[in-house]
Amino acid sequence: MKKFKFITSALFGIMLIASIPACTDHFDELNTSPTLVGTDVVNPSHLFTRSVRAGVYQVPSYSGFARLITGHYISPASGTPFLLSTYPSPFNMYNNEIIDISETIRLTEGDIWYANLNAMSRIWRVWLFQQITDHYGDIPYFQAALAQDETVAFPSYDTQREIYVDMMEQLRQAASDLQDSSERLNVGQQDLIYNGDVEMWRRFANSLRLRYALRVRFADEQLATQHISEVINAPLIEDNSQNAYVMTLPDGTQFNSNRHPVFNENVNPLNPITCTHTRVSNMREAQSEDLDMDDPRLSVICNPAPSDGQYRGRFIGGEEGTGWFNGNNNVSRFGEKVLRADQPINLMTHAEVEFNKAEIYLAGLSSGDAEAAYRAGLRSALEFPFWELDEADISAFMASSAGSLSGDNEVMLRKISTQRFLSLYNQTAEAYSEFRRTGYPTTYLDGAEEGVTGRQIPRRFTYPTSEYEVNTQNVQAAAGRLGSGDDLMSRIWWDARPGLPIAHPHTGIFPPPPDQDVTQEEFEQQFN
Repeated sequence: MKKFKFITSALFGIMLIASIPACTDHFDELNTSPTLVGTDVVNPSHLFTRSVRAGVYQVPSYSGFARLITGHYISPASGTPFLLSTYPSPFNMYNNEIIDISETIRLTEGDIWYANLNAMSRIWRVWLFQQITDHYGDIPYFQAALAQDETVAFPSYDTQREIYVDMMEQLRQAASDLQDSSERLNVGQQDLIYNGDVEMWRRFANSLRLRYALRVRFADEQLATQHISEVINAPLIEDNSQNAYVMTLPDGTQFNSNRHPVFNENVNPLNPITCTHTRVSNMREAQSEDLDMDDPRLSVICNPAPSDGQYRGRFIGGEEGTGWFNGNNNVSRFGEKVLRADQPINLMTHAEVEFNKAEIYLAGLSSGDAEAAYRAGLRSALEFPFWELDEADISAFMASSAGSLSGDNEVMLRKISTQRFLSLYNQTAEAYSEFRRTGYPTTYLDGAEEGVTGRQIPRRFTYPTSEYEVNTQNVQAAAGRLGSGDDLMSRIWWDARPGLPIAHPHTGIFPPPPDQDVTQEEFEQQFN
């Protein structure tokens, strides 16, 4: 099994730019701009490390809005997501992560010694841009983070389709450029994800490309099918030992920022992090009439509610009269394991790859056994090493109705999508994208305020205010291409499935089943 990669304190001792002498007798040095750097001044591996570290650590928390509306975790301080606000993150990735990785690519271009680092950096750059475009839609891409002598002060916004076409091509090229050779630098510990393993980066690139191809299926099926046909039989992430992740550091480490972001956030006893209704209702036994949902992961992720010992998630609330149901004592708080300082931050898992393949086969986008892929994905999700589940519990769940595909295509898509959501542990942005793309998992919204979305999950983030102040003309042009302008309910390009959003099956009932008969007085009596 792949060893956990630890971020050491040495990372923060990296000197990115060496001192440049104040005076010299050499003409070349006198005529070299001190603002231009090369491999003689900066180690590109360190820039790569810094970009990866900063990007990975935002996965669970950079999009607090997304984690709330897609049901990963929630606290009393979360508020309502259905109001206009400013959304600087993840747009602010341009300022650091994308600049660092773009410079890494430039510094290593055309140098055979750095060829693998260059390919890995291109893969990582694609991952970073995916985070931004999936939240906002059209964004600056081709004119972003260029070399100093090519800088465009006011970069234009490229269409999301153009961006996705290029991202998939970049992944195709980078995967083919990777070679295991002694003539190339072994990135080693500077690679926080795979410790320099070239084959694992190739599998990561191919798995990302499969993710992107599936993401565009409802917007451009021909484009999706083209890339699926090219990559589905290529080396992909094939088991949990090949998952792409970074392991955070335990409590007591020198730098608190190296602990897991959820651990760092869970410091206020008055606002404890709790499980969401979306997660719990899709894992507990009574959630669905056609599923035996007794998920063994539930007792690991969540603790029973203090008031009555039941597993119950906090729903997206705020409407007058619903607060009592969301009281801290009436909902499940996070379990001890998922509040650890040292735990993996996933970027791509084997379970997701298999669930993606299951949907591809179900939709007829490629030939394959959807049932076998679904079962492989579910087992891999249950066998995720961090959960440490007993084989007996895994086998029992696999033998239940949740362990196989049945029903019409929509029911099977719901099963695949719901289990994919549950496997995307702490990958809030990815869960948000999959919810918008497929409509699943169903999310209970009856306790939420109307806001500006009509009590619906927003379809995108609005562009940051800073863009209107600095890049006015281009951001306005991008906003004009959206269905209803720069609005929370405008759909981005790949958000094209008809019939969305899908109503929760218990819409109009409060409290939601199976607690619809519980009263505020009963909760108070049980706890007191």
